[in-house]
Amino acid sequence: MKERKLFDREEQMIDSIETMKELKKMIEHRFMQQQKKEKEIKEKEKALLSKLSHCSEKNDTELQYYYKENRRLKDSFECLKQSNCSLRKQVESITQRNLELQNQLECLQGRVNNYQRLVENHHHKTKDNIKIQESDIEKKQVKHIKKISSCDSTNFDVIISLMHWVTKLHVFLTCYCEKKLTDEVKMISYKFVPSLPHIIDQSHKSNDTTLQLVTLEFTHMVIQVISSHKQYSAMTTSLRRIGEIVINNRIIHNNEQLQLKILSLLILVQTVKQIDILVQVFDNLHTSLKIDMTREFFIMYGGMSILLSHLRTENYLVCGCVLNIVLSLTDESSVLACHFIPVLCTEQSVTLILSILKNAKDIRLLEKLSIILHRLSKLKCYSFFTNKSTLIGTIRNVIETHNDLKNTFLILNLKSVLIHLENNV
Repeated sequence: MKERKLFDREEQMIDSIETMKELKKMIEHRFMQQQKKEKEIKEKEKALLSKLSHCSEKNDTELQYYYKENRRLKDSFECLKQSNCSLRKQVESITQRNLELQNQLECLQGRVNNYQRLVENHHHKTKDNIKIQESDIEKKQVKHIKKISSCDSTNFDVIISLMHWVTKLHVFLTCYCEKKLTDEVKMISYKFVPSLPHIIDQSHKSNDTTLQLVTLEFTHMVIQVISSHKQYSAMTTSLRRIGEIVINNRIIHNNEQLQLKILSLLILVQTVKQIDILVQVFDNLHTSLKIDMTREFFIMYGGMSILLSHLRTENYLVCGCVLNIVLSLTDESSVLACHFIPVLCTEQSVTLILSILKNAKDIRLLEKLSIILHRLSKLKCYSFFTNKSTLIGTIRNVIETHNDLKNTFLILNLKSVLIHLENNV
């Protein structure tokens, strides 16, 4: 029995030891789990601390930025306040100035109205004076026509001989002797003006080409003489009548007598004032000057200077027609181009070209002018212009204002002109 009890105690002891071992294992296992959890907690704590430090730094930087931005906005607000005050003062001063200017404008408007009334009254008076002068001139013309119509053929021949002699004297003095006309020749020219329409009409009815040539040459000479006269405006009615007779007699359509045709066209260019008729005359002259013989007559009668007198920007149609004729006359392939180009090289012609370059807005006119300038810039005489620097500056301004892909032709021509001009400095 004792052994049995001892054995039972031993088994109980063994069971208790095993239970103790299991408890130990469980405790160790739980201890290990706690250590792992502590490690995880420490790692999470470190991560949270790093995040907190990063967030605090970020908040500090943002606070500094917003503080600076706040100061900047305050300063800009103060500046805006000051500028607003100054602008308010300026607006007040401008409003006061505006009121003063409005009062001055009302005073000036009243003065302008008074001046307009004075000008209108003066204009009416001048119109009445012109009508009186025109009526006196018409009366004189009627008297001269009656005198000439009453003359017999012998007197008419004497008149034609006198006209022929005066024309030859004019050519001799101006072309060969390079002298001015005498007062007697000028007086004869002035006296003949009222009678010229009737003489031209009578000479055309006679169908004598020699007689027609003498009368037209004398008429051309008279127009050139009286163009510089003080009473040129009083003779406009006679000149207009001359142009009407030349158009009515259809001398410009005479393709057989080229000399008569060129003379009549030059007379029409100087007497006609209607734009549509003048454009037709220039077109007819352009077609007529395609022959060398007509160009010789054109040179002989000083047609180039007459053409350049119409080179103005007031009417682009007439200016375009004149430039078309000048382009055809100065063509390098033409034999007689050397006679026309020196006329364009004068200072007067250059001032005309400068005025068109400054004021012309039509690209076609500028392109035609660029071609003419390109031809002239190759000549040696072109380097002696006194206003060459002005010409170069004007061309550069035109290049700047019209520098576009659509105007490539114009820009290239003007740039080549600049190269030629600058090389001749």
